[in-house]
Amino acid sequence: MMVIDFYRDNDGAPRARGEDTRTLAQFLESDIQDDLETCDELVEILADPEGNTRESYDFVGNSFAMSFDGDDVVLLCHALEDAEETRLRRATVLKALQAWKAFIEQD
Repeated sequence: MMVIDFYRDNDGAPRARGEDTRTLAQFLESDIQDDLETCDELVEILADPEGNTRESYDFVGNSFAMSFDGDDVVLLCHALEDAEETRLRRATVLKALQAWKAFIEQD
């Protein structure tokens, strides 16, 4: 089970951390931030059981690019030259985005 802790820094910016979920935590805080619209868009795409939208959808954010390969989500940090892609299950990323949304809506 993946665990991500959410908190706000001294400036009130949303932050995430997790030992075994570092890439996903970095994606949430750098590319989603407080943006409910982007979060909702990705939740909708990931929640679609048919995956029709995922076939032609790619996300490029501040630091990461997200693409889809079957039931996997592929995250690649385009901000780093030698970054390796991280593959996560769609359900894992969906749960993380839903939890992130609930967290950023708290204020």
